[in-house]
Amino acid sequence: LKGPQGTLYGRNTTGGAVKFVSRKPEVGGDVSGDFYGEVGNYNYYKAEGGVALPLGDIAAARLSGLIVKRGGVYRDYVNGGRLIDKDMKAVRLQLKIEPTDSFSALLMATYGKNDSDDVRYKRIDYTNAQTLVGECANPSVGSAPGCTNLATAFGFALPELNTDIYQLQSFARRGQSPVTIEVYGLSANLDYDFGPVTLSSVTSYYHGKTTDYSDVGTSSVNLASQLSTGRPRQFGQEFRLATNGDPRFRWLLGAFYFDEKLFATQMINILPFGIGFGPAYDQRTRSKALFAEGTYRVTPQLDLTVGLRYSHDRKRIDYTYYNFKSAGRDFVSYDEVLTDPIVAATRGVVVNGAVDRTSNVSGRVSLSYKLNPDMMIYASANRGYKAAEFNLGASRQSAAAYVAPERVDQFELGVKSQFLNRAVTFNLAGYYYKYKNKQETVFNTG
Repeated sequence: LKGPQGTLYGRNTTGGAVKFVSRKPEVGGDVSGDFYGEVGNYNYYKAEGGVALPLGDIAAARLSGLIVKRGGVYRDYVNGGRLIDKDMKAVRLQLKIEPTDSFSALLMATYGKNDSDDVRYKRIDYTNAQTLVGECANPSVGSAPGCTNLATAFGFALPELNTDIYQLQSFARRGQSPVTIEVYGLSANLDYDFGPVTLSSVTSYYHGKTTDYSDVGTSSVNLASQLSTGRPRQFGQEFRLATNGDPRFRWLLGAFYFDEKLFATQMINILPFGIGFGPAYDQRTRSKALFAEGTYRVTPQLDLTVGLRYSHDRKRIDYTYYNFKSAGRDFVSYDEVLTDPIVAATRGVVVNGAVDRTSNVSGRVSLSYKLNPDMMIYASANRGYKAAEFNLGASRQSAAAYVAPERVDQFELGVKSQFLNRAVTFNLAGYYYKYKNKQETVFNTG
């Protein structure tokens, strides 16, 4: 769904939304199954499939799973072997119940885990296009104007790395820089058809845990490493009322509630200098919204769509930025920062109970006109909204604050068409985006 989705998918969708629709069990269907597989180089394989089972006359279930594995793609020229492999597994169980012609329930449980070798960083020299001065990636090679290889200058013989994008140096061998992501969730979709309208309820809960060991120094010795953790908990509830009536006027009303608790840490360790630093934060987000959208068929060829969404977001955060000693360790964990006297952590920035409240009205207006059954022209105006965010990289008290909500207004004109019995699709669009308080993440490493 391209562009801001200010009405139906409204929360934080200034750039667009991707909607995944999984295959569902079918009440009254037969026993069935499906399988899909891929194989490739680097010992890659992917297998996914599912089995559907009828459960009497009013229920059906579907169990599906996924496995993805791949060996390392990048050559580790320091330690040998390969880096950055994949190891992912997931399973989903769905139960559909239709006790009457009017009521249906879809219950779903999911679990997934990623145990892969984390990404490595590769520093390269390059030439600034405006100043024509070399931006130097020491202690690597010196191939851009003004760049010299500091390692060679100090008597260390390092091979040329920039000639091969699939060759990396890292102090962490395969398996020593793992990223683990584990998530499970439950959801319930309930629908009741009253005849003129259908009432729907969507409830979900997701629980996650992440641990990420990263070599960010891009060197055969530990110049800089990062240990990040996260524990998100999310609950969502949405109610929708949609018309089943006159096709000349289709409408939908809805209410949305979202509650997230997130605790995360990001400890960065600069081993050669014996220092480390990084934030830990406990964040609570609550979001509420009311929305409505309707499409009126003005003539058999002309449709007018209008949608509005009112959103209110509240975010509260406890934030601490720590400074500590490396204590000779490749990685320093948050638990060590809190309890280990050798690490000797001190608090640099402390923010307790900072709250941001934001209200917003977003939405869309569009006109579409069918020139013939195979061609439509349209014009639309959309407003998207992204809630306020706390600056989670703040190492100074003055920077530890919220940034304003982002807003974007989009205006678009376009044509959608199909020819030769739908063998050819031709779409053309022109659009203009106008941002206010655009949020961007900038990594300034100095």
